[in-house]
Parts: sequence; structure tokens; C-alpha cells
Amino acid sequence: MKKSILLATALSLIISLVIAIFHYEPASADGWTTMSGVPDSFLYGVWGSSSSDVYAVGADVGGEGTILRFDGSTWSKVGASTYYLTDVWGSSSSDVFAVGYSGTIMHFDGGSWSSMGSGTSSDLWGIWGASGNDVYAVGSGGIILHYDGISWNIVASDPDIEFSGIWGKPSSNVFAVGANTSSNEAAIFNYDGSTWSDMDIESFDYLNGVWGSSSSNVFAVGYDGEILRYDGGSWNEIYSDIDLYLTDVWGTSPSNVYAIGWDGTILHYDGGNWNSMGSGTVNELWGIWGSSSSNIFAVGWYSTMLHYSSGTTPTPTPTPAPEPTTTPTATATPTATATDDHIATPTASSTSTPTPAQTGMPVATITATPTPTATPTPTPTPTPTDSKPWYSQWWFGLWIAMFWLAAAGALYWLILSRRRPPATPSKKSKGPQRKSQG
Repeated sequence: MKKSILLATALSLIISLVIAIFHYEPASADGWTTMSGVPDSFLYGVWGSSSSDVYAVGADVGGEGTILRFDGSTWSKVGASTYYLTDVWGSSSSDVFAVGYSGTIMHFDGGSWSSMGSGTSSDLWGIWGASGNDVYAVGSGGIILHYDGISWNIVASDPDIEFSGIWGKPSSNVFAVGANTSSNEAAIFNYDGSTWSDMDIESFDYLNGVWGSSSSNVFAVGYDGEILRYDGGSWNEIYSDIDLYLTDVWGTSPSNVYAIGWDGTILHYDGGNWNSMGSGTVNELWGIWGSSSSNIFAVGWYSTMLHYSSGTTPTPTPTPAPEPTTTPTATATPTATATDDHIATPTASSTSTPTPAQTGMPVATITATPTPTATPTPTPTPTPTDSKPWYSQWWFGLWIAMFWLAAAGALYWLILSRRRPPATPSKKSKGPQRKSQG
């Protein structure tokens, strides 16, 4: 028994030390490298005008919105906002927009960043534009804003919709994706140049990001590793077979598309299959953009900034992708939860979103830009203290090793103490006997 206990103790120690060294280590990166020198932050969106003019937005360690810029060699903080920023887009190096919590919109004119009136206090999750005077922003409460080069106007809203992403090509064919919180299903709305309408897709989980190479080749990604594709006539479902949360999608052509998500997930589409790529990180990824197929950036939590610079796209072991099935038209059982959102699991913080003249999602352009009357404080994002989550740190594995070693030692002592024979009481000395007298 003693040898068995010692063997079990040694085995536990060895296993724990292995865990301490290799615990939750990410897969090796396939052409992706982690950039250093990134200011402490939680990053959600990235966009650039060139490989030496890239912006990333998110939240800093002080609980404020942050704007970082890459000049081709280093990342530095160039702007800030009161509330967290969630996405960024621009038409040129001197015309960049960033959106965020509580209706925050920031604009860079080539010289400095300044705040713009949005006309809403709804949280904004996505932004995209066809030009500097044709820009859209979407967010909580089904809010859709349009910028005409002069002011931001509310063109549509729906309290049951939470929009997370937007993309279009051209400006007369724009897609906004998210969730219907009343039915807990995916929501996709389309703008045809005159009216926003519900594309009426059901039985799909919440969607987070959207991108396309053309109006007849559009991808949307979301909860449970779900990837949808629009062929110009209908949305079809493609399973990535990884059961993960996907947050964004971007590409350079129909045969070069990337989807990212939690746990450092990066998927690549080569025109036929979705392939899993090693990212070199286990942190959550939230935004992706590139200036070309050989210069791509992906951003995420804990100051995570990944860069892909290989000229040839790697082809890892492909993840099986079944033939697309036609999107059903019948209402299905809800599969997503109302709390799933573009930023972890936030809830709508807007308490005073202006109501358009019409309900639902028809166009209802508002020429005036009302001032928000309530500016709720967003739920603070945890302060990043390391480059990896706590469960991926070496000290966590070491703690596990020490715990098992102590547990094994205690068990060993307990068993030995029970097997020890009872102590024999010692005989008491009676002292010298008196001799009898006489």
C-alpha cells in the first residue's frame, strides 16, 4: 500500500507539472504573429487606410474608450472617449469614424479626433460606409443611423432588434445583422436604396458580423460557430463544426475569407472549405481587417493584436463543411438567448432612444439631430492584467500541482496513521522493596 501511495503521489505531481507547462496553450500560429508594444486595452474593432495607417478601438484600463494607431512600426494611443468604442471605419486617412456605447461617435479629420452628435443614446456596435458622405451605424434597439456628410440621422429602429454588424456593396444594397430579441433568432435586414426590410430568416442563432465580396456573395457569422452565406437569392447555412462563438468576418475575395471568434479562433475559407488556423492565442478576438491578402490584422481582449503577413494562405486540415441547405421560411424554435450580443453578453443600456416617426423598420429620415437626454454608464469591462486569461497562466498550473501534492501527502499521512499499532502502556516503577524487619 505504501508503494502504491508513493506512486500515485509521484504520478499526480508529474501530471500537474505537465499541466503547469502546457495548460491551455494555444495552437501554433499559421502565419499569424502576436504584435508587441500594444497599450493595455480590450480591443473590438480595426480598420486602416493602408498598412502603415491602421486604427484599433476598444476600452482602456481606466474604463474609457480608447483609439490606437499603427504607423507601420509601433502602436500608440491617439484618442479617447468617455464610453467604450466598439467599431471603426473610414473612407480615407483623413476621414475616420468610430462608434461605441451610449450613442458615441468619434470622427478623425486628419488632424484630431472629435465627438459627433448621433441623435441617440443607444449602444452602437457596427459602422460601415460607401463613402465619406454615405455612412451607416447600427446598434441596440434596432437603431440604424445614416450620415450624409453633414449630420447623423435616425433612419430606422425596432425595439425587438439588436444589430451587431453592417456591410454593403454598393450603397444601394446594404445588410445589417444581429438578433431578434423577442424570438431569440437571427435578424438580417436589407436596404435596397429606398427601404429597409426584414429578410425574414429564422431558426438561425444570433449573428455578429457581416462581409461580402459582392452583393451576391455575402457571409454572416455568429453564435455556435454559425456561418451563413447569401448568394443573391437566399441565405444558406454552413456549419463550421467547431461549436464556438464567432464575432467577425472579413476577406479580400470570394476565395479568401476569414472568420474570427472566442478562444483565438480563426477560420479561413478558400472558396470550397472552411479551414481552422492556429492563431497563437487563446484570447477572444473581436475584429479583423486587412489592406491586402498578405497584410491582415485581428484584434481582441488583453491587448491582443495579431498580424498575418504571409504571401501564401496556409491550408491546414480542412473542417468538414456540409452542402448548404436552403434557409427555411417557417418559424422555428428559438435557439439563441436574448443576452447574446456583439460585446460578450451586454444588455441594451439605452434608456432614452429617440423614436422615429414610424414604427417597425421602414425608412423614417429625421433631419434634426436631437441631443441625448440620458447617458447611461456602461458595465465596466475587466481591467487587463496579463496577456492571457488567468486559467492559461503558468502559475495556475503550478497551483494545481501544489494542490495535488498536498492532497496526496495528506492522504499518505492519514493511511499510515490508521495502520500504526496502538501504543503499549509502559509499566510504572514500584521502587525498591523494603526488607522485612527482624
